[in-house]
Amino acid sequence: MRTIRLFYTTLLAILLLSLASCSDDADSGNDGGDTLAIVGTWVLDTDSEYRIYTFHADGTGTESEPDYYTGLKTWDITYLYNPEAGTLIIMDEQGDIEEIYNNVSITGDYLFLTRENSYHYVFTRSDGTSGGGDHNISIVGTWVLDTDAEYRIYTFHADGTGTESEPDYYTGLNTWDITYVYNPQDGTLLIFDEYGDLDIAFYNVRISGNYLFLTNDDWYDGTVIFERSAPRGRHPDATIRRDVAV
Repeated sequence: MRTIRLFYTTLLAILLLSLASCSDDADSGNDGGDTLAIVGTWVLDTDSEYRIYTFHADGTGTESEPDYYTGLKTWDITYLYNPEAGTLIIMDEQGDIEEIYNNVSITGDYLFLTRENSYHYVFTRSDGTSGGGDHNISIVGTWVLDTDAEYRIYTFHADGTGTESEPDYYTGLNTWDITYVYNPQDGTLLIFDEYGDLDIAFYNVRISGNYLFLTNDDWYDGTVIFERSAPRGRHPDATIRRDVAV
């Protein structure tokens, strides 16, 4: 049964590629600009699934998803995107077809994918955008908590990795690797340590300008405010705040 399914999947992929080739031959005026629209990093972040696709202009890329042991597992892929046919074929590291999407369209910072004509996905572009707390990219950067009681730095990268730093008696500043999952829709931020274990879970997460509001009753007994790329000197608002409406 698996062999038959693989045969028909491969046959469908060949048909899609043939249509793409015919479409390209028929339109010699296509400069490839539409094809490049998919280049970048796209994030699917829902209650049931978290996935990241990164597409490069040369047809290569990466795919990432949460992993219990590593926090975020990433592997290489190749892809074939035909904007005129509305198809996207994802192949794994061995060149085997992993996913076939149809009805593919890009509108602004959103990538719409359909699988098997019934499963619909909306990915959000997460590189090079600015749009407040509506995009995952809004949390990317370095954030500093500098209060009388605590000094802590979080650095978040667009690929879900980052670092955490705090003062150390011997080294001055101790820094270690982390991974994170940020969901701006439900206002949660999960921080995983170097071994993929959950370190801390924040809720009521909000970004306003250059300030990141985090709540965790176990650690802080209230809400703390981190400042984006703040200097070592104190900021009058960068204090531990309790009972702050976020």
